[in-house]
Amino acid sequence: MGNSKIARENLAKQIKNGAVILHSGSIVYRNNDTWYPFRQDSNFYYLTEWPEPDAHAVILIKDSKPELHLFVQDRNEEMETWEGKRLGQSGAVDEYEASKAYSFQDSTYTWKYNGFENMSLNIQNMQCVFVVLLLFCRETS
Repeated sequence: MGNSKIARENLAKQIKNGAVILHSGSIVYRNNDTWYPFRQDSNFYYLTEWPEPDAHAVILIKDSKPELHLFVQDRNEEMETWEGKRLGQSGAVDEYEASKAYSFQDSTYTWKYNGFENMSLNIQNMQCVFVVLLLFCRETS
């Protein structure tokens, strides 16, 4: 998992203070019960190394230090029978160095940033592949 950590640190050096929001790839169905082999979005994989579909990453950067938050699919025994094991939130934290992990179903994300509280973002409604938000990049006095 070292390459993505280095990539996040390099990104944080460039942004200094801000947030990066990334969306993973999704499964593309060929027909009702057959799908194409999954391929993760390159930008998402470069910064997280997360191998599963339907995930979001929020990288909070404060004073050039990145903090990774992942929104991933929940563990589901029934679906894992057909689709394979899911890592879930515990796998995101334990195996992929996420600071925090949340359910993909949690569509609204709220955080504190640079002295401002309760900044929120509805991740599910964002219609983008790669968005960089530079929030309050200049220090306020």
